[in-house]
Amino acid sequence: MSDAPDTVASVPVRSQENEHPKAPGNAGQRPALSGRERPERIPLSLGEQRLWLINRFDPYSPVHNVPISVELMGDLDGASLTAAVQDLIERHEVLRTIFPASADGPYQTIVPASEITVDMTPADLDFGDAEDPAGAILAFAREGFDLTSEVPFRARLFRMADSEYILTLVVHHIAADRASLRHLLRDLFQAYESRCSGAAPDWSALPLQYADYALWQRELLGEESDPESVIAREIEFWRAELDGLPDVLNLPLDRPRPAFQSLCGKAVDFYLGPQVHSSLKSIAERYSVPAFTVLESAFAVLLFKLCGSDDIVLGTPVDKRADDSLDPIVGMFGNTLALRHRVIESERFCDLLTRSRERSVEAFSHAETPFERLVEVLGIPRSPSFHPVFQVMISLHDEEQQMTSIAGLDVAIGGLEAKAADCDLELVLTESFGHDGEPAGITGSMVYAVELFDEATIIGIVQRFQRLLTAIAAHPELPVSDIDVLTDRERGLLLPHRKSRSSLDRLVGYAASHGTALLPGTEGGYAELAGRVGQVASRATGSTLGAGSDLALALLTYAAGKMDVTAAQRLADTVLPTLDKGAQNRPPRDTRELSA
Repeated sequence: MSDAPDTVASVPVRSQENEHPKAPGNAGQRPALSGRERPERIPLSLGEQRLWLINRFDPYSPVHNVPISVELMGDLDGASLTAAVQDLIERHEVLRTIFPASADGPYQTIVPASEITVDMTPADLDFGDAEDPAGAILAFAREGFDLTSEVPFRARLFRMADSEYILTLVVHHIAADRASLRHLLRDLFQAYESRCSGAAPDWSALPLQYADYALWQRELLGEESDPESVIAREIEFWRAELDGLPDVLNLPLDRPRPAFQSLCGKAVDFYLGPQVHSSLKSIAERYSVPAFTVLESAFAVLLFKLCGSDDIVLGTPVDKRADDSLDPIVGMFGNTLALRHRVIESERFCDLLTRSRERSVEAFSHAETPFERLVEVLGIPRSPSFHPVFQVMISLHDEEQQMTSIAGLDVAIGGLEAKAADCDLELVLTESFGHDGEPAGITGSMVYAVELFDEATIIGIVQRFQRLLTAIAAHPELPVSDIDVLTDRERGLLLPHRKSRSSLDRLVGYAASHGTALLPGTEGGYAELAGRVGQVASRATGSTLGAGSDLALALLTYAAGKMDVTAAQRLADTVLPTLDKGAQNRPPRDTRELSA
């Protein structure tokens, strides 16, 4: 997967890569990028080649479909829309390219625009039908592409009512990355306006096509056997960067991993308000790091607390253009980077930011070699059960204008629900800004694999991420160990019952050498753990204590701090009824809830 835009089809305008170096090596030593004499069989770019291989395993999988939905309200000129879509296909060769197989490997064949049929006859959506009429749009968006015989682009117009339409464009990821979506819509709207005026679109000619880039890329990267080539140097960088990496991150799954990923996903959406957004931007400015670094570092800290691992790797998509002349070109320029974080519990969060920034600069400076090629060359173990190198992704985008007017039409650019989950978790963040550029909030979407997680678990993870960001926004100098992600219920109901600090100190001294006795095994459950707590507390104090005693309660709190927070929540749910019952027999005392 990796760089697939998760099939969420709003139109992003920025990738976190833009805040880091743009191209590897010495730009003066790179071959000039221009139109090239094309061989009889044009090779695929390395990114295209990877997606082509994936497509051959399952040609009709929608995992790498990128759908865009555009709501059109007003007096639509169907003939002009048909002509505009035809103009779009003619302008961008990659939209009318097929990728046949041969004994020497796949190659590109560009189909003449005159051979592509465009039919914009509206398909009526029946709102009187018992089934959701949106199902017809989603079904169209999920139709796969056989890239060896079909062009990677299709369009269909749906009519909801008089003067209300939804135009759905579907592009296979082999022909477009996230940044390309913006170019597609810009060119389409410009062509429609021109056609409504009875003229062909008056746009400047493209300096080159994606096929020219594919040829240039191979010149740029060179041969892997040449130690001085770009690709050889990048391979060596990533060999060192990913050395000793754990195969899989121990996420708090609700179910065991299946033998094969189904790639079925859902999403939980959330929002961070302007105050937190503004504070996070201020932190980024204070410590001279991009906003993305603040957010990815915070996410790494959350995963550290969730998973109990200090070695956290996050994947991030990079919509990279290696040269300015490629900016208006539609194509698969994207790649995926693995950003590795070594989380130190005693370190201040602001110091983690500095280290994260340094490693990110290095990573983004070695971003030309496709991720899948690195996995292959470095011999990284693969499993059909989980994504290699990382199982969690993060991306940050700026909010795009979603409403506009074109030739008498009101246009709303929307998205289709994410249904693909190549990773276990993918955090998609979008920044909004006011008219004066002031932070206006961050919307987030946590895409998750439904075969691994329940929605309630993801909601809990999202709430903890919100709480963690709020804590960081207020105190970025806090040590990682002091950033609290437990819920108010966990902290407010467990911690106030501690009898004294000294009893906890006695407990910690004992549990430091016997802490493994507290942790739930693969066969035992949290009820069993609750039952064992009284026994462990008794050994710590030499007296007979029940699971509801104060010291046993402190022991539970300590255990909760040593396990992942989802397990702590389940533990709390198991013992709270006992604790609440025991609290009825306790004398009243002053307590307060602790919240992050």
